[in-house]
Amino acid sequence: MPFDGAATVNLAPGIVTVELLDGWALEKSTDGGLTFQPVSALLGSPNPNTIRILANQLAFMEFAFLIRQTDGTLAITLGVDLSPRELAGGMLVQSATGSLAGYAVGGARTLDFAVYFKLFSLQSLTLPDGTKQHLYTAFGQQGSLGPVPLPSTALAAEFFNDDIGTIAGTIGPSMTGGALTYTVSAKPDGTVELSGQLFGRFTELDFGPNAIDAIIPTLDADGFPNDEFFYDTSAPFTLTAPDASTATGLLRIRHLLPAP
Repeated sequence: MPFDGAATVNLAPGIVTVELLDGWALEKSTDGGLTFQPVSALLGSPNPNTIRILANQLAFMEFAFLIRQTDGTLAITLGVDLSPRELAGGMLVQSATGSLAGYAVGGARTLDFAVYFKLFSLQSLTLPDGTKQHLYTAFGQQGSLGPVPLPSTALAAEFFNDDIGTIAGTIGPSMTGGALTYTVSAKPDGTVELSGQLFGRFTELDFGPNAIDAIIPTLDADGFPNDEFFYDTSAPFTLTAPDASTATGLLRIRHLLPAP
């Protein structure tokens, strides 16, 4: 029955148990008590609950209710990157196994690729041996809880001139929204080394480590590679398909920055 939020009952001393019976409802009034409407609520207290009553003392017991919405809210946003970064170039397959075995034969050995991404972070690291390294990170947005969304990110890969079609038609799309990390490292011996990994759904492309050999990025005043175009003609790679088949060979990989 309706009451003002509290009720008192006179009881003899001893242990008593109070139970809120099934069928209860919490209601709210917005017009000063003239009308009431049901409120979606959960009971957040033990039920039944037990307490000891002492002579000549006031004891308190509370049934606390939690008001919540049983539905969440999804905010869908559209992010557009008009000039993504790229790692792009040619792929030469030298050996392959399983479902990718056909890529080690004839004209199927050569493909072209492009990995497009919106850079999430660029970190500068000095390794114990004195290597000055830039660590690049990108990934596809997986969603986040509010109230503040994660920064807008994106990643996708395409393969071209694929005579067989498995890499372009299956592996490439599986990398959409995946994760990319790669390092450009100025080594103490004067070389600048490239190494990285591209992860998709049950697929993986590992490349390097390899000393960049054609167009080498310059170094800044602190000895770190500048974030600029470079071209490596012989980065070793291993491509792993969802069925664990692999293809290995060389990437001719270009580092392409967004258009100014």
